[in-house]
Amino acid sequence: MLRSRWKDPWAKAMAAAIRPTDRLRLGHPSRLSRETQQLTLLVLGHLLVFFTSMSHDEIVAEMVSRGWVIANFAERFELLIGFCLFLCWSFLTLRLVALLQRVAHDTVEPEAKTETTGSRSRPE
Repeated sequence: MLRSRWKDPWAKAMAAAIRPTDRLRLGHPSRLSRETQQLTLLVLGHLLVFFTSMSHDEIVAEMVSRGWVIANFAERFELLIGFCLFLCWSFLTLRLVALLQRVAHDTVEPEAKTETTGSRSRPE
């Protein structure tokens, strides 16, 4: 039998009200909530764009050496790749901010409901 770590009934009720799925966490994809999966993919997307932007000069140089890009257009192609990476980074950042705002709004909203419904005060 599991013993409760909460001796105070009010604290026990509050702990039961806060489910573990209400928080953003990293972990195994099959056990994650939808928002946490999105957060994980957005962080991985940011890392991918960051590391690609660190090496896009070398990518263009390799493309020129293999003949995929004409040497005269290498600088323009490099700028085009940099601009595309900037747009990807901006999109990922906007999605991340929207996700965090949605999660913050979802976690604040239930607390506001409990305050307006006349919840019992904590016994002292």
